[in-house]
Amino acid sequence: MLYIFTKYDENPKTISHIFLEQVLYKACLIADAQKKLKRESSGKPYVDSAVFSISHSKNAIAIAVLSDKDIMDVDFDFADVLMIDTDADVKSIGVDIESIADKKIERLKNIAKAKFFESEQKLLLNTNSDYEYVKGFCTIWTKKESFSKFTSIGMKDALKFDSQKLRSDIKLYTDVISVGGEEYALSLCYNS
Repeated sequence: MLYIFTKYDENPKTISHIFLEQVLYKACLIADAQKKLKRESSGKPYVDSAVFSISHSKNAIAIAVLSDKDIMDVDFDFADVLMIDTDADVKSIGVDIESIADKKIERLKNIAKAKFFESEQKLLLNTNSDYEYVKGFCTIWTKKESFSKFTSIGMKDALKFDSQKLRSDIKLYTDVISVGGEEYALSLCYNS
């Protein structure tokens, strides 16, 4: 099973390591995860005995973790938990979360025009309001970012990935969620 843990905090960068420690202990029974934490050449953090991905934006942190046990009955009073049932032998995951608030629409339109595929731009052009455009932009962006973390290729190369056209062995879960009363786009990329 794949689980996504989200948490609201005024200083998400500061507490993300503590949050990761809590999640890996509760979901994978890994104690002292910070001491076991390593980094791939791409900078992606990992622990030998766990499959996870971490992201933060504004006041939210998201951690996706693969666990072979049903942990929905475990007390996670420190976070919200979302479960994603997978049929496959998942080997890699990438998660990204992005705040929808306080985005400058013209800046997003310029980025989309310069960096997004035509199919992604068309999706955004079909929105009915600035809010829907921003939500759509953030969803596409988190798809690309979660793909970059899934593949460890980096965002520069992930921008070459058309989020509307997936290979059959890749799955993408996307949603707009509320964390601490604010809306965030969330994407999880994994193999199937």
